[in-house]
Amino acid sequence: MRVYNNFKSTDSVKSEPLVTSIGGFDGIHLGHQALFKKAFDVSNAMFQIVTFNEIPKIYFNNDLKPLIDQDQRSSIFEKLLPKNIIFLDFKSVNKMNAQEFCLFLEHNLQTEKLVIGKDFRFGNQRVGDVNTLINYFGEENVTLLDDFLISSEKVSTTKIRLFYSQGKIKEAEKVIKPAVNYLIKMKCKKIILGCTELPIAIFAFKSFKKIKLSKIFLDPNLMLANVSMKKYK
Repeated sequence: MRVYNNFKSTDSVKSEPLVTSIGGFDGIHLGHQALFKKAFDVSNAMFQIVTFNEIPKIYFNNDLKPLIDQDQRSSIFEKLLPKNIIFLDFKSVNKMNAQEFCLFLEHNLQTEKLVIGKDFRFGNQRVGDVNTLINYFGEENVTLLDDFLISSEKVSTTKIRLFYSQGKIKEAEKVIKPAVNYLIKMKCKKIILGCTELPIAIFAFKSFKKIKLSKIFLDPNLMLANVSMKKYK
């Protein structure tokens, strides 16, 4: 396994052709986990995870914070046993058009096949989509995953943040609790939850018995709850 940090548009991986899963993967929720499992199965364990050093949605919105930081994401990725973990330098690839990004995937990232969410967008101004990838790599080489649903609701980090901001604790727990349990299983040391109401975050996380609230702090732009987790058998 190799980890590439701040991977630029002129860099290349040292690898044989692989199946690639690519996305922002903020929080690594259950939908992301299903994507990685599919990539593992499709590739017979010959897959790589490609994400960004700055999650695009957060890069363009300073009011947002990642649900977990890059070190935590990398730690969880490593447990999934990909051949490569690649954090793209978002500033370096942000200006690529869709065709340039497809070429980058194929030649610099050694992508042979892709396993992606059906709403994946890429390229400058987000002009590329799954149809662009299908046209470039071939339909047989692009596996699309449907939305991951809990109680008929799509699991997404956007929805997690929205639930907390609206005080919808029960709805938020349906989405975040399985993901937090997964982080505990993966033996993560801490999780940083971005939200707009600190008391709501404290209430929600205290309802999870396997999580210990260690300290609370204020960010100039956003209130955060910093929660550290014990190692449980």
